[in-house]
Amino acid sequence: MSNLHSGFFRLPLFYLGILLLFVACKPDPPVPERRFENLSVPQSFSWSQIRNLVISVNMSGGNGQVFDLLDNQNRRIDRQLIREGRAVFNVRINAETPSLKVKSPVTGQVLSFPTDNTTINFNLDSVMALAWNTATDTDGDSIPDNWDDFPNDPLLAFSLKLPYAGSHYVLFDEGWPSQGDFDFNDVVLAHQFELYYDAKRFLRSGKGNLKIYAYSLNADYGLGVEYLRTVAGTTFDYAFDQTILFQSGIDTSLEKDFNTIRFFNNFNSWMGVPYANNGVGPTATPKEIDYTFTWNATIGGNFVWPNFFLFKSNDRPFELHAFGYPPTRLVNLSNLSTGDDASIRRWNWSTNFTFPNAFYRSYKNLPWGMEFFEESFAVAREGHQISQAYPFIVRWAETGGFSNRSWLKYPDNSRIFRLP
Repeated sequence: MSNLHSGFFRLPLFYLGILLLFVACKPDPPVPERRFENLSVPQSFSWSQIRNLVISVNMSGGNGQVFDLLDNQNRRIDRQLIREGRAVFNVRINAETPSLKVKSPVTGQVLSFPTDNTTINFNLDSVMALAWNTATDTDGDSIPDNWDDFPNDPLLAFSLKLPYAGSHYVLFDEGWPSQGDFDFNDVVLAHQFELYYDAKRFLRSGKGNLKIYAYSLNADYGLGVEYLRTVAGTTFDYAFDQTILFQSGIDTSLEKDFNTIRFFNNFNSWMGVPYANNGVGPTATPKEIDYTFTWNATIGGNFVWPNFFLFKSNDRPFELHAFGYPPTRLVNLSNLSTGDDASIRRWNWSTNFTFPNAFYRSYKNLPWGMEFFEESFAVAREGHQISQAYPFIVRWAETGGFSNRSWLKYPDNSRIFRLP
């Protein structure tokens, strides 16, 4: 055997794993150009690039200590407390993420695992873990300063970002309930949460940042959001007492229903100088909304999730949500299941529900709104469908999300518009 071949077979398994991971993540070639309305999409496909994971880590000892979930760049996704020998993470990540890490920030131990494995055993170093008991705790909240994001505030201990990197993008296509032009550049939103928890890991407050990335709707629409609570994974619930209370940044007089708010009634009026940011018409730096809020964890639990929607400025019950999301209680259900829309026309707001549900999807299981986590995004140029601007999306959709999960990374640069 030659030195080259023998050297290859002596490669550590770690490097072979990296090589195989690179090959596995490389997307399939794009199929010949296809019109979006001609895609053949499985009825089970959710059109979401966001994956919901509940990860349970079993360990001996360490109760009361903090434990982290990290990505492969060592960025913190979540921080939980070890309780009864377990740390449980309920998180949302980019669907293309192949593996994650868990880490004890007290002992420095790290363990990598594939995201298909959601039950993990972790052997905590009991000697190193003793550092927790002797560390300084200035604010006396039971979380020592070294691992307290607010070491001088006894009311708060943890700060987490959602998503942990980049933004939560939501794209809408004009035309619902009839077929649109599938460019998904009519409304593009980019949202981020920063959530603050106390020492017992109860959600207490937070802040949000919303950017109106692009807007080119012909009709007058407003923008709203309903704040949902999470039971576990993809199961959501409604909180019918006032769970979220806004401290700044939002005019709460615009909406009277629990935990649903209108950011504004009319895009054009709110923007002042309208911009499209799609290569046609005016271009501008996205306008932003910064807001702060408190959260009642007793009612709403410890996870908040935004359900963004459009509504007609002169017809508030006319709502458009992203694929699979249910409408708010103020919706006019008679607008559903008309035109090309295959939504159901009945809904029980008093029970929890699993996402996605049978709303805002066409008879061919195509969306009028979709969402994903991404570090940056360029909208499709006006006159180009998203399947032309991002040709790898075709195979991603037609395989039900199993292939080309990184379709956002491979645009046709001649058919996208990047903000200057």
